[in-house]
Amino acid sequence: MQFGGSGGLISPLGGAATVLSGLVLVIVVLFFYLAQGGWLVSSMTRQLLEPRRAQADELLDRLWFTVGAYFRSLFVIALFDATLIGVGLALLGVPLALPLAVLIYLGAFFPYIGATVSGLLAVLVAFADGGLGTALAVLALALGVQALEGNVIEPLVMGKLIRLPAFVVLLAIVVGATLLGVLGAFIAVPVTAAMARAGEYVREQREAPAA
Repeated sequence: MQFGGSGGLISPLGGAATVLSGLVLVIVVLFFYLAQGGWLVSSMTRQLLEPRRAQADELLDRLWFTVGAYFRSLFVIALFDATLIGVGLALLGVPLALPLAVLIYLGAFFPYIGATVSGLLAVLVAFADGGLGTALAVLALALGVQALEGNVIEPLVMGKLIRLPAFVVLLAIVVGATLLGVLGAFIAVPVTAAMARAGEYVREQREAPAA
């Protein structure tokens, strides 16, 4: 059976290199954002007219808190998923348990889509090594962890922060990935959440009684 020679190998390697470079860019951007976001907010407000300075400060503080807290809580959720599923894979004797756990950790940064893809890959590896029984056990493990995360961990960690319907989250990821690739998919949800919080602030200002 032929797989297209060297061209068939180069194409997947090129795709993997593109994804890897995108993830590196994401990590660098996220590091500088979390490290210097407060300075950026102050610099932006200094450029605004003084009569609107207080309102701009409050709005930007809300946006900074929303996006920063989103990523920090996502780190916790990703670690929870990767640890529980990784330990479960090791106990079930699934090969590549550690690399799969790392993939699950990275996949958690792409809500819904990342968990589905990384979980499916773990099931396929389990099926190839241990057959249908092991694959079903890994599937049950992944679904159980995702259910625990979605019903307990995520509401506790970020439930009141995002407040976006699942459809909006999926649409944001698709649009972000289409426009900016891996980086777009990564930042789509926090950007959408920040826009929603900005809309809430504008409504509050409009509904507030005049001084």
